[in-house]
Amino acid sequence: MYFVPEETPDGAQVFMHCPWRPGPGVAFADYSLNLPATDRVRLQCEIGLRAGARGTDGVTYRVKDGTTTLFEKHCTWKEFRPFEGSLAGNAGKDATLRLEVDPGPARNSTDDWSLWRNVLLLAGTDEQIAASKARAEAEAAKLRAADVERGRTLAEISLLPLTAHRSDSVCPSVLRPTKLSVSKEGDLYVFRCRGDQVIEYRFDPRQSLLTGVAVLVDGTPLDPSPFFGGPRVYLDGREFSTPTKSLGTELTEAQLAGQKLTCAYRYTNPETGSTATLTAILWPEGKSLGMEVRGEPDRFSGFTAKPYGGREVPTPFAVGGPPVWRREGVYVSTVADVMASDASGVGRDGVTYTPLTNSKRNAMRDRFYLTVAGRYEETLSNLTHQPSPSLADLAHRVVLDGWNGPFADDEKWLQDMAAYSVTGFLMIKHVWQRDGYDQTYPNVMPANAAQGGDKALRSLSLAAQKLGHRFCVHENFYDYYPNAEAFRQEDCALDTQGKTIPGWDNGTVRAVILKPSKLMDYAHEFTPEVKRRYECDAAYHDIMPTWHVDFDANAPHAGKVRVTHEQTRALCDFDRRLFGGPVVFEAADPTLAGVYDGGSNHGVDTYTTPVAVAYELLKVHPRMSNHGFGYYERWLPWGYGPGWGTYVMTDRELDKYRAYQVAFGRTGFVGQQLMKHPHGVVREYHLMQAFARAYAGKLVQHLQYRVDGQWVDAGTAARYGQFDALHVEYEGGQHVYVNLAAAPVQVDRHQLPQYGVLTFGPRAEAWTARRDSQVCDFAKYDDVTYADARSHVWQLPATLPPVEPTVTEPKQPGGQGKEFELTVNWKVSRKLDRDYTLFWHFRHNGKIEFQADHKPNKPTTNWQVNETVVDGPIRLSVKDDADATGYDFVVGMYDADGRVPLVRGADEVVIGRLAVKREGAEATSVTLEPTAPDRTPGADPQEYRAGANTARNVLDFGALATNGAVVMRSTKQGRELTPVPIGAVMTLGLAGEVRQVLAVGAQGRPLPAPKRSRHGGKTWFDTTAEAEGYRAAK
Repeated sequence: MYFVPEETPDGAQVFMHCPWRPGPGVAFADYSLNLPATDRVRLQCEIGLRAGARGTDGVTYRVKDGTTTLFEKHCTWKEFRPFEGSLAGNAGKDATLRLEVDPGPARNSTDDWSLWRNVLLLAGTDEQIAASKARAEAEAAKLRAADVERGRTLAEISLLPLTAHRSDSVCPSVLRPTKLSVSKEGDLYVFRCRGDQVIEYRFDPRQSLLTGVAVLVDGTPLDPSPFFGGPRVYLDGREFSTPTKSLGTELTEAQLAGQKLTCAYRYTNPETGSTATLTAILWPEGKSLGMEVRGEPDRFSGFTAKPYGGREVPTPFAVGGPPVWRREGVYVSTVADVMASDASGVGRDGVTYTPLTNSKRNAMRDRFYLTVAGRYEETLSNLTHQPSPSLADLAHRVVLDGWNGPFADDEKWLQDMAAYSVTGFLMIKHVWQRDGYDQTYPNVMPANAAQGGDKALRSLSLAAQKLGHRFCVHENFYDYYPNAEAFRQEDCALDTQGKTIPGWDNGTVRAVILKPSKLMDYAHEFTPEVKRRYECDAAYHDIMPTWHVDFDANAPHAGKVRVTHEQTRALCDFDRRLFGGPVVFEAADPTLAGVYDGGSNHGVDTYTTPVAVAYELLKVHPRMSNHGFGYYERWLPWGYGPGWGTYVMTDRELDKYRAYQVAFGRTGFVGQQLMKHPHGVVREYHLMQAFARAYAGKLVQHLQYRVDGQWVDAGTAARYGQFDALHVEYEGGQHVYVNLAAAPVQVDRHQLPQYGVLTFGPRAEAWTARRDSQVCDFAKYDDVTYADARSHVWQLPATLPPVEPTVTEPKQPGGQGKEFELTVNWKVSRKLDRDYTLFWHFRHNGKIEFQADHKPNKPTTNWQVNETVVDGPIRLSVKDDADATGYDFVVGMYDADGRVPLVRGADEVVIGRLAVKREGAEATSVTLEPTAPDRTPGADPQEYRAGANTARNVLDFGALATNGAVVMRSTKQGRELTPVPIGAVMTLGLAGEVRQVLAVGAQGRPLPAPKRSRHGGKTWFDTTAEAEGYRAAK
């Protein structure tokens, strides 16, 4: 049973989850009350299931007084709905009210995430209650106004002492120095941190670790204790979570030396006499209590350390998890130092020691920091690695995420884009391998012959670098393929049972995980050959950094996640020496910020990430330069749905994606989907180049959010859940604003619409803002000026006649179990000219859980128009997974050049929902609900015209005016202008002195000079379709 009181910006709530072991039951909370002596007493509450509870079949809510049920409702909705019940029958009496949930008639407790909110006891007339509520609301408004004013004051304090901090400790930094002391007061040891607050950690070593830690802030105790946890002792095949009466606990030593207290404990199983010993060292640091624990081998399965008794403060990507806000007005956090740990797993709630293949666990060695502070920013853990050596380089880069296609086509595309002053990509070429993507690693050379082979890939690399880009190819030392020539069984990482650990399933072969201890052997064998053949000047790694651990007891340092990270460091150091440039990974893991130079992905549905940027800007940003906010597919609400890999985001979607990049201090990212649309590439490139100049590698001085019209600190904004409007001042006086709210935000002369962004200062100026009620874009950095009046119309791909799949009901051998057979029927409306591979994906929460890629019995080149082709039956098996009660069944087809448009341009179709009934994790039956194809995103041209400057009004950007899009580069002779796209007809107005304007055609051929006029302080002319550019001489 789970019963967890929670605080949210919308009020207090209680989370309950019915028990599921040994069988379904009820969860409840009892409250002893003395009810007022009035017949107008009643209970009021709001109930609803938590969003994301996909597997639930509903929950029955009840309110009881003893054996009497006062209220009962079966709930299937995922929003809060109000309910009220009379308590008049118990007026004037002592009563025990029970709030209770059970799994409902079907007794299925899967995902029964039940919430109660705003549970109120009301007494009196409606008028009396209304008056009481009005008084309470007025008092709350008064307190909020005072709190917001305090937040405004805090927001004016410089954060540079936090961002500039360099440390070998993950202990949170403080804004002002603290005076530290330790004293013994009776049986207590008092660790005192005296600064702008006095934080006292009062430890009674006779109690169990963490339980014995009480905290006072300026003399006021925090009740209950803000920390929860302790060692998890493993004796006689059983885990004991301390404190527990099932174990004897003896303090054998407590010795204070200087500011460090050493305590030794012996834990005894009274039934067997078995013992486990642990040593703990405690000390004050900053505003924190440091604690190092060491336990003997095979006696501890973990150590729990987490904050307790408050509301989590949204802190995306934070190492150690989010702090909590306590009602006493302080923040609390805990963090384990992964690089000082011998654990197999380090997470937000502590560490875990999983047995090796010999059934033994490593000796415990861990370091924690427990922190209480009045400022949220002072509870954020530090990172210990040195800053990336490539921060300055990456401030001049936008990542180009290149996937399929011939290498020569990419080379030609880069040369074409150079005309728009697009010469600073870090280009990643993902698909280049001998056998195609995600195949036969590590044997991936020579380069794919169908794409041009080694010669063409080397030519692409060298041409990219000659233009000013950096270039790297996709490598992978995580997935290890059994069909590779170099595959050796002894090099596979093992789980605790001695089995190989599954990696990526490409539909034909499932990879396994490579031993971390073998990673550098393979890197030394294969990566120098990548450098020799293709002359790359940067490195990219799939998946990494990995947290997989090898539990093979015969492997060096088995079962330690720290060792996996140390191998990652060795790989990055090796790559930097070899390629002479940055090392970027697919993931953006702050734990190794600075070990590698940047990453992007954070899973799927990243658009839901709260824009709570303090951790990334204060801790991660000074050490690494992350880019983008995940693949476009992982950003979009429908993720890997219809159009995956080909869908081009609308202006509004790109604006939102860009706003998140800017808020989190990321450099730019251009997905391959955008490459067919030069105006989209040019806009993203120049806007994000300007923002990168503004903040990449720079420290944060002020971080503020707008709450009730005031710019306040991050902690105040988090308490009220308001992250919609953000202001960051970076060192050197560079300002950045982001608006995510529907209402516009005015900053000086700039009006920022929803998803508008702005930067100004000595390093760059850029914005997406309104001019004359029209959303438009501007960037100025180095010698480049870019302006876009947003009059360009996106050119959508023509829709081909459909090839439409449908599915039949699955058949199950024996009528039950995990195995089933499916058949897909393909209605063919056009001729297919290649033999494609069909894919069947089964996805849970957007992730492919199992799949069946295969060649159809009848090759697709033999499919005839108006024919219905039967594909199947194919036998499959549902994965064991207690949490997955359904899968989206997604189908499509592909070859080496990519996917095939099927229905309305979409290259995949969701044709059914596979429903699975289970007993525990194992499937007992499988059914399928066919679905009609969803509306295909990107098929409606109106979505791309929304907000466009369809009237082609001229907008004044200051240095120039236009009703199109243009890149202007300043030279000693004057200004060079390139219409976007080349050949676009538009009006241009140039400020300042213009002696003459020359038009330039293909290959630099001179064209007749355009007619000019002078008015409004600008020189005006119209472009022509024949001209590729213009030169305005001073």
